[in-house]
Amino acid sequence: MKKSLFYTFLIILLHTACEDRSLQDGREENDVVSLICGPTWASKVTTYEDGTTYQGLYKFKDDGTYIQAVVKNGAREDEQINRIYGLWTFSDLSCSTLYFGRDDYWDIEVLTVDEFSFYDRDGEFGSPWMTREYVTLTPYEGESPLSLCRQ
Repeated sequence: MKKSLFYTFLIILLHTACEDRSLQDGREENDVVSLICGPTWASKVTTYEDGTTYQGLYKFKDDGTYIQAVVKNGAREDEQINRIYGLWTFSDLSCSTLYFGRDDYWDIEVLTVDEFSFYDRDGEFGSPWMTREYVTLTPYEGESPLSLCRQ
């Protein structure tokens, strides 16, 4: 009797955990996924002394995949695009941290239609080798070169 009651409780608990979760700020998990997967997110353009510019672009899909591209425009070269395809998921129940595998995390600070700011974290909290860098992305203006990528 105790075992069947335990298993019934466990099934109800798992079912509840798998439903859409309401987050601390009242948004649903699906709202967070929509904000992440909506636009193509872009970093600021970095310009080097020789006139070469770099910009990072990210396109997330709700199936847990993403495309990252680094767009390079050289002073004497045409545009070059280097692409990385990968997987992403949430690493916590509050949907506040993206996990990309190994020790690569994004700890979300701001997520709106106009801004995606996070700490790009390499490593686990408590590790003396953990590093964190604050990053702000904004929606990419114009036609994204990622639209040319395989979907």
